[in-house]
Amino acid sequence: MARNPGDIDDATMRIALAVGLGPVVWGHLRAAGLTADEVCRLDAIQLGAAGRIGESQAQKVCEGIRAADPLIERAEMTRIGARAIVIGDDDYPDRLSQMHDPPIMLWIRGRWEELDFDAWWVALVGSRLASDYGVGVASTLGVALGDAGCVVVSGGARGIDAASHRGALRARAPTVAVVGSGLGQCYPPEHARLYEEIVASGGAMVSELPCAAEPLPHHFPRRNRILAGLSHGVVVVEASLRSGALITARLACDLGRDVVAVPGRVGDWQAHGCHKAIREGWAMLAEAPEDILQALQDASGFAGFTQPRGNLIDSSLSPTPHDELNCGFLHNDQGATGGRDGSDP
Repeated sequence: MARNPGDIDDATMRIALAVGLGPVVWGHLRAAGLTADEVCRLDAIQLGAAGRIGESQAQKVCEGIRAADPLIERAEMTRIGARAIVIGDDDYPDRLSQMHDPPIMLWIRGRWEELDFDAWWVALVGSRLASDYGVGVASTLGVALGDAGCVVVSGGARGIDAASHRGALRARAPTVAVVGSGLGQCYPPEHARLYEEIVASGGAMVSELPCAAEPLPHHFPRRNRILAGLSHGVVVVEASLRSGALITARLACDLGRDVVAVPGRVGDWQAHGCHKAIREGWAMLAEAPEDILQALQDASGFAGFTQPRGNLIDSSLSPTPHDELNCGFLHNDQGATGGRDGSDP
């Protein structure tokens, strides 16, 4: 079970909060047989030797450990209703622990223990500046994968991420948002209602950052590796050549996950990344939800999914323009649940 704020000891909290003490260094310290309490008592020379880092960095880590304030963090966690899981806990995802840089601690809002960890977790990622076409595809795909029993994972961002979460919610399926800020910082601010709906509907908000951490640019690549690590497969709906979504997909490929890309219109910059991944052979082409499920089944031999409803791409239907909240259309030609979602869930 995820830990309540009062169940996290001071040493563990200091390790999780310490500036400069990242997952790789913590992995070296754990491999040396050191506990959090023991690490907090090391001087810079001892920490540098055990953590395999230079003296200058080790000094910064020691200062970060001393500066960390567990009382303030516990109070903020209590205020927003957050809990945490720490690497080594029973509820820590096996798929993350197998990475070379697994998060030291995950801050969580929602019913983490009630999520189905035996189901397929599929990440849907793509551009924040999504086209009407991309938003419609992401929404439809979120519904179809939710109907099929998958846990839909995305990053909570504008555009493709938001449409994917909303699609899963319309299917009454759990969805997990891995965000690039602390859970006490709502980013983007217009997604406050979406995040509350995710939590209320049996999903979860996840971050490896302290509650008050702001959405700084360097936080998002760290977030992307968690998206890739949590998921069995990653689907890219729209991505430019320099897109963070493409980075997530590449990380997933390096982790041995299935990567699937949805083709876009020829000449659209939002489709260049997807087309490149397909052309280079490290992403499979998906024209329907069944293509994604088939790829997962082929990789594992598992065939326990129910048949999803609706088509991802139907040439007889054109995307319906979406409004300023970036909500898209859902196909209804084969009984797919949902429709245009013109506001936050």
